[in-house]
Amino acid sequence: MVNIDGKIMKIIEIRGANYKGKVNETLKACRAVIVNNGNILLARDLKFDQYMIPGGLMEDNETEEQCVTREVSAYTGEAIEVVTPFIEIHEFYGTTEWIGKYFIARSTGRSVVNEKKEQFIHLECEWMNFDKALKMFSEYKSYFAKDPIKSGLYLREYNVLKNVK
Repeated sequence: MVNIDGKIMKIIEIRGANYKGKVNETLKACRAVIVNNGNILLARDLKFDQYMIPGGLMEDNETEEQCVTREVSAYTGEAIEVVTPFIEIHEFYGTTEWIGKYFIARSTGRSVVNEKKEQFIHLECEWMNFDKALKMFSEYKSYFAKDPIKSGLYLREYNVLKNVK
């Protein structure tokens, strides 16, 4: 796959232990890697005490850039400018394929947070030191026995961050 700058975009596949070998449903999400002064913007799920790169599922008739801009704004209150597509991750769990398209983006200021949506899903945003975030996500294996969903989430985010230069 080639991004808008003509560069080859990296594609990574992750197959969960519960993958059934066939896909009945495909869901696509777009996320933004936003780094500023050595810190990365992360969304924190308060209900499950886990972090993730901000973004969310695409809606019908929406471009990837519109999706990532809308989702980041709604959940973090950050207005962003999409710089370039960066990496794509295909995750296979059960009979579902999750396609995550990650963009490098920069913050352009504050936007309006959809407080109702944010409260419903228990998210808050946090700027975290990039190296601290990379280390946190690199420990994905330690969660596998007690929380395989968090383990898979951290594996995905670790694969993204270790490719940020």
